[in-house]
Amino acid sequence: LAHGPRNNADPVNRFWRAVKNNFTLSRLFWNFKTVALQVTGIGHSAAIVGKIPMLKAMMAYGKDITMQHKMIAEVSQKSVFMSERMNTFQKDIYDFKNSLEMTSPLRGQVADVQDWLSKAGFAPITWAQFYVVDMPTWMAGYQVGLDRGYTDAKAIAYADRMVARSQDSAFLGDRAAIARGTLGDGTRQSDFVRTFTTLQGYMITKLNVGSRVIRK
Repeated sequence: LAHGPRNNADPVNRFWRAVKNNFTLSRLFWNFKTVALQVTGIGHSAAIVGKIPMLKAMMAYGKDITMQHKMIAEVSQKSVFMSERMNTFQKDIYDFKNSLEMTSPLRGQVADVQDWLSKAGFAPITWAQFYVVDMPTWMAGYQVGLDRGYTDAKAIAYADRMVARSQDSAFLGDRAAIARGTLGDGTRQSDFVRTFTTLQGYMITKLNVGSRVIRK
């Protein structure tokens, strides 16, 4: 985990990485059904952070466009997690972009074009998730932390965890072992294993949220 994501160079893993990336591209590239699905994550946030805090945060966030821009800038300044969130909210998009970055020194302009296309194609999903769901979720979590008497630093960390817990995260430390491609000491960050959890992050998060609600 300390070394971050790793792309295996052997032919088998390279093949399955290509399968996974192409599937991700075909399902998420300018897919407005998926964009609409991102908005349902507000329900996940309400279940984890609380309905009233989420309602208050959404009302404050959507009240004025000028103030909204200030809130976004302030949150991004306070939280490193949120400043990187548009690149790390979805594990398959994250892995796709990471694969391009790792191979780009050898592929030159071709990789640059692919990188540009991936950013453009995934932009609607990324924007919907970050600006519509993640921002009010973070604000609600931050306020809950302050109301509990947390220090500012602890409230920020709490808000970060609320976003990751309710909306999923691409960071390896936030993923289940199988989503990291790990089955044991002999199999770590396997692209073949990762293939079997492609695009399952939403449903895994939904199941986790449901189990927490039931336990309450």
